[in-house]
Amino acid sequence: MSKIKPQPKKLTLKQALDATRVPLKRMGDLICADDFSGYINGTIWRSIYMPTMPDCERKWDRHFVQPETENHLRELYASGGWIESLADFSDEALALHYNYGAGFITTSGLAFDVGDPSQFECDFAEALAQLPNLSRETVEIVRKNILLMHKKYKLPATQGSNISQGCSKKAQKKRSIKNDMGKTLDNVIASLASTHPDEKPCEIWLHLKTAIIEWSGCDCDEIRPDEKKRDSWSYQFTKVNDSADAIAYQTFRKMLKAIQK
Repeated sequence: MSKIKPQPKKLTLKQALDATRVPLKRMGDLICADDFSGYINGTIWRSIYMPTMPDCERKWDRHFVQPETENHLRELYASGGWIESLADFSDEALALHYNYGAGFITTSGLAFDVGDPSQFECDFAEALAQLPNLSRETVEIVRKNILLMHKKYKLPATQGSNISQGCSKKAQKKRSIKNDMGKTLDNVIASLASTHPDEKPCEIWLHLKTAIIEWSGCDCDEIRPDEKKRDSWSYQFTKVNDSADAIAYQTFRKMLKAIQK
């Protein structure tokens, strides 16, 4: 069983060099730790390590410039610093590691977009809706309390859910049915991931309904038991063999993650 609370992995110089010779998958996957212990009371300064800073349109180069990056890393390690990797973190764990506070501010204004802060945004928005006209100080207290609850319960709850869904592989195998063009639903999702490489799962989800209709030739209905909790959403549709099926947002999100690795 994997650890409930993952920890950043401290990389050797060789591992850091290898990690920066390939495109960076997510903002926040690497951290640069500078050792200022000889200067500022034993302080280790950590910052997100990435090829370039995002521009005004939130676009950034995923490729580390060489040999500049290699030279910097050798100097970093020679001075006592190092690189840490969070590449094995789930999107949810990555967002939580940064306290939902790294990257760009989300559309809601309640979190930042490194990792997947969607559940936190929903919980935060729901709490604020029930407590209107709060001062800025009180809003911050609410945020800290929700963050505390997420740190205490969210990842363990997700892990338990993942374990309980171990039998879902059989359901996924049922989706291997092909349409007249020889495509499976997995192929459709892989195509969406390729077509929308820089979009979040919640954004790609919006395109899935049309893709399912085109794939199956049948209607597709979106079900949202809880409008604010995406993991409760699903698409219900008829497959090409006229049998009913459904795909949950949570399953779709995990399939995208596996495809994009």
